[in-house]
Amino acid sequence: MAARNALQRVLHGVRGLRHEVALSLLEKNRRPGFSGEMIDFILKSRKERVRPLVDDWRFPNMVLSVYQPDTASRILSFIQDNSDAIDHVASLYKDEESRHLFKALFAYRALGPLHMSLPRHFDLSDAFLKAKEMEMEASSEQFPPFEVSVYKVPFDSVDLNIECWLGNIVYSFIAEQYYFHRNDVQIGPRAGDIVVDAGACFGDTALGFAASVGPTGSVHAFEPIPKQASVFERNTQRNPTVKGRIHLHRYALSDTPGQKLQFSDSGAGARASEKGAVEVETTSIDTLVDCGVLPRVDFIKMDIEGAEVDALKGAAKTIKQFKPRLAISVYHRESDFIEIPQLISSFCSEYDLFLDHHTVHQEETVLYALAP
Repeated sequence: MAARNALQRVLHGVRGLRHEVALSLLEKNRRPGFSGEMIDFILKSRKERVRPLVDDWRFPNMVLSVYQPDTASRILSFIQDNSDAIDHVASLYKDEESRHLFKALFAYRALGPLHMSLPRHFDLSDAFLKAKEMEMEASSEQFPPFEVSVYKVPFDSVDLNIECWLGNIVYSFIAEQYYFHRNDVQIGPRAGDIVVDAGACFGDTALGFAASVGPTGSVHAFEPIPKQASVFERNTQRNPTVKGRIHLHRYALSDTPGQKLQFSDSGAGARASEKGAVEVETTSIDTLVDCGVLPRVDFIKMDIEGAEVDALKGAAKTIKQFKPRLAISVYHRESDFIEIPQLISSFCSEYDLFLDHHTVHQEETVLYALAP
């Protein structure tokens, strides 16, 4: 116990020699369980060098920094401080691929791209070339830091015309980041579903979901920021085949309806901020079900810049009642990797949970849930 306490003191915010001493202590005092395996994996990976993979579209000027002791110490301290919860989350995952990815993602955050390559399902360069071939014309409205164009995208037997970033086409339609396909398990919207799309932004995901649910389904999309919502509305007008299936709600999802929040006007990454210039009203999924706006819910996607925990708490009753399939982003902060799967499991212990990742960097990790 004394050795572990000494290790904790050294790991919290240190550099150089003290960091190396801490890692030596960590190796000699291995903790049992999955969290111990995660720490071992990080310690072994830091001694290796890999060919770095860089997403030049997302990070065009990325500088590949060398191993940072402070960053590694912070991640290792987080694992030590939350070891029991990490062990529990690992036990919730249905397959070994999810557990390995769980380890790899924390190793990447601790060590960076010079020491860890994340598993990937497709060739990134090829995906961007395919997406570029779908481009029809430039948009009259731009959303820095990336150019906006109009694309023609074949998806689920529908040709969609979508105004968005090139990366939206890659990740929403080529990587299909909100659709899970692994070992004969399929999680995503189905024909006739009622879908909640939280964090709809330009509407690319809502259009894809509308194609998947078909003429008997519907998509309830949530995008409270006016600039993004205006692009969303143009996109629905461009697609009369699926337009009638999509309903835009200008609310932020939370666990407390009727609140007024200030949001930063920072493009697609807009989030609640005390200094924000945009006032947004909250609602909850449970409220919308109770008042009949949503007669039921079959599938929920959330990517709302770190507000997923509160939005899920506001859907607790709905999840318990309908057991919808879920695709929830968990990459915005380390605590989401722990809190979100435990929260979902507490709502419905029947869920099978899976983890997948869709980039070569630390963004776009999605937790999927499927009830038998």
